[in-house]
Amino acid sequence: MSDERSPKHVGSCCEALRDALSMQAPIVSHFVLQENQTLYVAVGSVATEKGTSWFDQAVRFCPFCGAEVRTAD
Repeated sequence: MSDERSPKHVGSCCEALRDALSMQAPIVSHFVLQENQTLYVAVGSVATEKGTSWFDQAVRFCPFCGAEVRTAD
């Protein structure tokens, strides 16, 4: 796919998503871009004896501009 919205270009749809993906400590982003170019957003957390556990969800559409960042396939 050469479409800008393809997984190869996650973050190219808008400046807001690029900024969210580039946040570094002490500011923590709730967005994670995995090596396979799947974008996840943390939607909840729980404290456990072993530390914080996160519940995340794969993102299909950019939460800032609405562009498709991952196809349904």
